[in-house]
Amino acid sequence: MRRALAFLTMTLTLVLSPGAAFAAAPDTTGPPCADLGSAFGIYRTINGVATFEIELTVHSPTCSQVDYVLHEFNGQFPNQVQSGNGSTFISYSVAVGPSGTAPTSVCVYFTSELGNHIADRSPDATIHDCVTYQLDPGSGGGGEGFDS
Repeated sequence: MRRALAFLTMTLTLVLSPGAAFAAAPDTTGPPCADLGSAFGIYRTINGVATFEIELTVHSPTCSQVDYVLHEFNGQFPNQVQSGNGSTFISYSVAVGPSGTAPTSVCVYFTSELGNHIADRSPDATIHDCVTYQLDPGSGGGGEGFDS
């Protein structure tokens, strides 16, 4: 009888609080500071120069042993690497080239890296290889965001 009561109590606990029992596993293979979140960016012309600007959110404060790398999928600009500084935001600004000759779009993604180990990728490669930003998307100058 005690076993049946204990089993019933455990079952009710799992049914009434499924979030605790079935929480999603993190997609990061490293410390919490390597868990990449969302990003918001814009590719626009500033003083005749095509400039890509983006801000990355990290789920926990960044740490110095992790490199946060902005990649351009098609090689339009070199990787941009920043080390953590304890903030949950990392900003990048890349002068891609003169607006008349710069590519009309860039396609980007992020990785968090510990040496040669990639701890996380945003967006997840199973969803998208990269996120495309068009140069001067319109008079409103709207940016675009994505989540990992």
